[in-house]
Amino acid sequence: MGFRLPGIRRPSFTTKVASSRSGEVPKGYLAVYVGEEMKRFVIPMGALTFPCREEVFLNVTSFLNGW
Repeated sequence: MGFRLPGIRRPSFTTKVASSRSGEVPKGYLAVYVGEEMKRFVIPMGALTFPCREEVFLNVTSFLNGW
């Protein structure tokens, strides 16, 4: 399974990452930390789409809340 972030184009995505300083997230953006080295990406916010059944999403989020 995966998810997609509508409206993200690679060039503008990398521009936003490069222009943001650590700890600062512009209004309308979301900081995401990925991988073992916690690489930081700043992405424009929009609707996140998770292509799964509602029950699966609720099970995953309840697991993460208890983590």
